[in-house]
Amino acid sequence: MTNRDFKSAIETVNQIKHTETRHRLMAKYASEFLSNEPQLAIRSMCQPAYYGLPAESLVPALLSIKDRAKADLYVAHEMSHSNSRMLANLHVFFLAAENDVHEFTAFLDQQESLKKANLPVGIDTEFALGVARRFGFREAEAKIYCLLGRYEEAVRFALRNRNVKMAKRYANMSSGDERRKRGLWIMIAGSVIEEEMGMKRVFKLIDKSKVLTLGDVMQFLSPKLRVESFKDGVICELKKYSSRIDALKSEIENCKGLAEETEAQLKDSRGLALHVPVDQYCDHCGQRLLGSGKSYVFPCLHAFHSVSLN
Repeated sequence: MTNRDFKSAIETVNQIKHTETRHRLMAKYASEFLSNEPQLAIRSMCQPAYYGLPAESLVPALLSIKDRAKADLYVAHEMSHSNSRMLANLHVFFLAAENDVHEFTAFLDQQESLKKANLPVGIDTEFALGVARRFGFREAEAKIYCLLGRYEEAVRFALRNRNVKMAKRYANMSSGDERRKRGLWIMIAGSVIEEEMGMKRVFKLIDKSKVLTLGDVMQFLSPKLRVESFKDGVICELKKYSSRIDALKSEIENCKGLAEETEAQLKDSRGLALHVPVDQYCDHCGQRLLGSGKSYVFPCLHAFHSVSLN
């Protein structure tokens, strides 16, 4: 090190057999090694000999490398066998610093897949949002809003950037809340329906949303439109309403029938009597049933003490 022969110094450290000493020296001189021999240092640290070296302790050294792509090679290597959120955040920063929009977006897509599978997201989403804003990654910014569950901001952001396709995608991602999803689609309708927009396109938008009705978009239509231009659409909507009403009526009738059947069964059960042997035991605790306080006997002849059921 005194002769600034960093290549030889790295090779010397690599040859140390004692793992703890090897790791300690690599961490101690990482800044010097990475600044002067980044390729050799990173190639060395990716070897099995450095498995277990706490990567978080190398973050300052990794940030000192001018060639961020080389630093990210080591971070990506460590991420393959670590769930460290710090490393994932560092990976996000390095991708942005290298202006690698494609890989940055692809990494966010992986996080989105984790969220859809109800698995924990591996990055600090607020940090990622700040990085995306700083480097001007607009599409990525909208994706992060979705990771944060801020679908309204994602849709607004997409519409501000005239990306209607993206806005529709994010509106559909909020499918767990139909009311919110409908509100997002109304927002999209208000943005895309213009005075000269033909009614065919309007109804196409309604069908695509699967949650909008003609009533939702009427407020955005031009008063110049003639009734004849959307008469067929109104008839179609009325038919849908009629079908829904019929379905609700059928459901009500089914519920009414079930209620009557349940009431009849309860009425019949009041006159039922079951023979309980003197030596009947509790199917939970195995103790005699009679003479032990309140008990329950079911039609299937299973019997339990009240305290056993509690």
